[in-house]
Amino acid sequence: MNHPILPISLIVTCFNEVSNVAGWCKSLLDMDAFPSEVIVSDSDSTDNTVNELRKHLEGHGFDLVILGGRCSISEGRNKAIAHARFERLAITDFGVTFGREWLSALNESLEDSDWVGGCYTMVWRNSVQRAYCRLFDVDSSRLDEQSFLPSSRSFAITKSAFHSAGGYDTSLLLGEDTDLVLRLRTMPLRYRLERKAVVFWLPRDSFGAIYLQNYRYAYWDGRAQQSPGRWLHLLFWLVVTLIPVVFLVGTPLLVSLNSFAGAVALLYAKASRNTLRGSSQSWARPMDMLTYYIATSGSVFGYVLGTLARLLVKNA
Repeated sequence: MNHPILPISLIVTCFNEVSNVAGWCKSLLDMDAFPSEVIVSDSDSTDNTVNELRKHLEGHGFDLVILGGRCSISEGRNKAIAHARFERLAITDFGVTFGREWLSALNESLEDSDWVGGCYTMVWRNSVQRAYCRLFDVDSSRLDEQSFLPSSRSFAITKSAFHSAGGYDTSLLLGEDTDLVLRLRTMPLRYRLERKAVVFWLPRDSFGAIYLQNYRYAYWDGRAQQSPGRWLHLLFWLVVTLIPVVFLVGTPLLVSLNSFAGAVALLYAKASRNTLRGSSQSWARPMDMLTYYIATSGSVFGYVLGTLARLLVKNA
């Protein structure tokens, strides 16, 4: 099958992604169109990532450019974009696989837009991932174009708009894509949410990994003064966690049991709200509740510590 080659550069960063390369490359080659070039900013991977990329992607009618040098995600993306030969840029990462129309839909949207938010759908393999999907995956048809903050796992932008916005902030180790989107929203640029540009991604597969991921993203949100709504997570966490403990110490058993029941009821209500507003359309289950509490705990501690770190740096 001959794929049309589109005038767009595909930008991706990686570090030790050998376990994801084959699936990522297969989904790229299964798309209905190819980019003119794939630019990979590799942060000096120590596994076989680079060799696997060359094995899977060379000889398919587009250029494969692999840039070396230790770098953060934001540094790697900025470096790859600096090497891009085309005005149109599609940006993603190695934690996804592509829908068949992903690239062609983004490229078409850039014909009358300066930047484009693609969509992403979670997939799962175990019960923890399934709970996370039920809680946090939202059907693309329900997304609001004005409030949705696109991720750089599914994103497109013109090079001129990217440079006008100042590129990715290299002081941020995470949350650099949200920071860029927030700056783009303040500028007189044409934006579009492209619902046909879908990638699929697996969330973390254990409670520890979910906690750590939410902690890290929330920490850098706090450092960058992003997502002020996370303070509501703190209030929720305090109510669910501390009030039962306070009642348990020095109060009668019945009062303690009532306080625990109230905390569980609130947790159930919050988790059910998430599952009902997503695509699963069913009430929360015990695994959903536990997963929600763990993810919220990571967000709370990360955001508080990130905010404190920002204040310390500011006052230093």
